[in-house]
Amino acid sequence: MPPKTRAGFWRNTRMAGSWTDSSGRPTSLLARPNQRWEPDLQRFERFERFVRVCAGRVGQILNLSSLGNDAGVAPSTARAWMDLLQSSYIIHLLPPWFTHTGKRLVKSPKLYVFDTGLACW
Repeated sequence: MPPKTRAGFWRNTRMAGSWTDSSGRPTSLLARPNQRWEPDLQRFERFERFVRVCAGRVGQILNLSSLGNDAGVAPSTARAWMDLLQSSYIIHLLPPWFTHTGKRLVKSPKLYVFDTGLACW
């Protein structure tokens, strides 16, 4: 049964380390049994390799299939990670510019990194 007073609420929160449900059991993810909390280190290593490959290709035309192959991931994963890096303002894709929009010789954007220190990494 949940506590009716503020002091009882904070005592339960402090003792359980998080919120409790109606039966008084902790509801924190850390307190739940059978939860897997080990990070997938291989995925982090592949993402770091992907960022390094992106940093090495600053100013070049973006080719997601070759970028994914060099990083060891699928092109769909490379697209998802590229979207993540763009939304976090780490990478900028410069769209192609033409005076005549009908003449598109190269339709792919160029890859740029906002942080020059990352580009030198």
